[in-house]
Amino acid sequence: MKYIITESRLYNLVKKFLDSKLGDLKAVEKMENNNHQHHFLYSNKHGEPMIIVYPDRFSGDLVALNRNVYDSLSQIFNLEVTDDIQEPLTKYFEDELGFPVETVYTFNTYTED
Repeated sequence: MKYIITESRLYNLVKKFLDSKLGDLKAVEKMENNNHQHHFLYSNKHGEPMIIVYPDRFSGDLVALNRNVYDSLSQIFNLEVTDDIQEPLTKYFEDELGFPVETVYTFNTYTED
C-alpha cells in the first residue's frame, strides 16, 4: 500500500529513523589520510562506524553515512531516486552538524569472519 505524505512529514519520519540509528554516536578517533587531512569518525555503541566527516577547506566538508543505514532508509521510505534521499539527508546533517552539506556520500563497513 502506498501513502502520499508531505515533504515536512517525510523529513520528520526520516529524522526519527536517523535519530534511532545515529542518536548515540561517539567521536572515536581522528585519523589522517595520505594528504595529512583529518577525518572524524563517529561510531555507535557497538563500535560500528556510522558517519565519517572529511573537513575540506576548498570544497566544504564532506559527510559519509554507513551504507547499511542509507540502504535501510531508502527501502523503508521507498526513496529510490538519489535526489529523493539526498534532500532529507542533507537537511538532517545540516541540522545536526551545523554546517552546510551538499551531498551525503556512503561508505561500506567490512567485518572479519
